[in-house]
Amino acid sequence: MRLMLRRLLLQRQRTPQTLLLLNATFREGSSFLLHHAIIADDKESLMKKIIITALALLVASAVPSLAQTYRSEARENRQEYRIYRGTARGELTPRELRNLARQQHRIDRAQSRAGRDGYISYRERQRIERMQDRASRNIYRKSNNGRDIY
Repeated sequence: MRLMLRRLLLQRQRTPQTLLLLNATFREGSSFLLHHAIIADDKESLMKKIIITALALLVASAVPSLAQTYRSEARENRQEYRIYRGTARGELTPRELRNLARQQHRIDRAQSRAGRDGYISYRERQRIERMQDRASRNIYRKSNNGRDIY
């Protein structure tokens, strides 16, 4: 019975059968195996706690940089939708579309450059917002300039 219990403990099987065997060995006075089973459980739970803590720290460190660019990325998504809508309606010529896409790519690069250090400063945020203001004006002007694709 002890060999079977040891084999189950080594395989880390947590079944009702294992618990019954642990209880039976404890009654027989063999607390050695029970002690090792408890230590194994403690080591396992300690490793789980360490892994969960490490993951929580990793996520917590990434959140501030994501939160700082959320507003600008949401705005950029709306602008890209406006470009798509203008293309679908035929309001943008291929050249206008190419210029607007290039401008959006420049904004993307500025955002990634600003977020490299994990913090976007006030000046960087202002610069990105100014770029998005210009892009928004260009989208409006080019969508409403009367040059349509028929």
